[in-house]
Amino acid sequence: MQKKVSVLSAKRVIQKYVVMAQWKANLSKAIKISPEDALLRLSEFYFQEIPEFSHENIVQPSVDLQIIVPVYNVEKYLEDCIQSILSQSSSFSYRVVFVDDGSTDHSGEILDKYKENPIIEIIHTKNGGVSKARNIALRSIAGKYVMFVDSDDVLAPNSIQVLVETAFLYNAEIIEGSYQEFDDNGTKDVHCHMGKTCAYDSFNYFGFPWGKVIRSDRLTHFCFPEGFLFEDTVMSTLLYPECRNTYTVPDVVYYYRNNPAGITNTCTTNPRCIDTFWIMKYCLEERVRRGQSLQARDLERYLFAIYRNWGRTRGMPYDIQESIFFLTCQLIETAFGAIFQEYSGKYMKIFRTVKLRSFDAFLTLASNGYIE
Repeated sequence: MQKKVSVLSAKRVIQKYVVMAQWKANLSKAIKISPEDALLRLSEFYFQEIPEFSHENIVQPSVDLQIIVPVYNVEKYLEDCIQSILSQSSSFSYRVVFVDDGSTDHSGEILDKYKENPIIEIIHTKNGGVSKARNIALRSIAGKYVMFVDSDDVLAPNSIQVLVETAFLYNAEIIEGSYQEFDDNGTKDVHCHMGKTCAYDSFNYFGFPWGKVIRSDRLTHFCFPEGFLFEDTVMSTLLYPECRNTYTVPDVVYYYRNNPAGITNTCTTNPRCIDTFWIMKYCLEERVRRGQSLQARDLERYLFAIYRNWGRTRGMPYDIQESIFFLTCQLIETAFGAIFQEYSGKYMKIFRTVKLRSFDAFLTLASNGYIE
């Protein structure tokens, strides 16, 4: 056994040496294309217009919490989600808005069974995507706090009590809890915060709308970008930076269903996967337009995003991947200016490929998983 481990270790060392040698050799191969041509190439293949990032929402709190649940073709899981909300043990008042986003299965009929429940509002609308469904519910906010729940997920029994109680205690703008993944075979990984309730930099929050409560005055002008995949990007890039009084609790408050058939897990060969670039671009430009400060840690996140976005678009043609990389390099360097020039963090290898505009060098790193 010891000999086998040693052989495997030696192979890994040799592999890394070969990959690093290839990476260094490819650093001199800069992309030979202008920004205009790269944008034209990508836009002709798949283009998205700049979305709206602000709606005027009416906030008139009459209950402690408003829960927003977009619903689309989840008849298999919807009852579990509904019951997890209605069975909450909580001293706080709440209402639930289910937005049926044009479901073609029996989801709408399942919802209508609850239309007489006084704490439930059911909205049926034409299919427009999860962002539009959430935005419809956000137009009229009746809660002092707002919670988002996906319709195939489940709330832990104590979610509302733990999150809202902590929110009121600190008058917090956001309270986020831990969550656990699960699938039809049982529970999986737990994603935990610290072992005690504490003030927490929202920069380090999970990037999802769910698993937290948000003070409704933070959502007065907020909306999700409609017509995009990866719409959650607005949370970490536009909402979180505007919040200062934020906390986490260690309790698992949310159970996330790991669905391998979900669109974001199966779209790498669909041109819509390129939404990951367009939404990143538009959110960063909107952040700059709003005058939100950009810091070195933000740059680090965007350097990692280059790798993440490649993972989502790796099924696209080589020239499209190259264009996405090149345009992202230009976008980041322009937005961060002097911060970019002074970078010396953990993603130095990716940074060098960005600075030298070498997609082949980046591809060598990304395809082998050597990003740090």
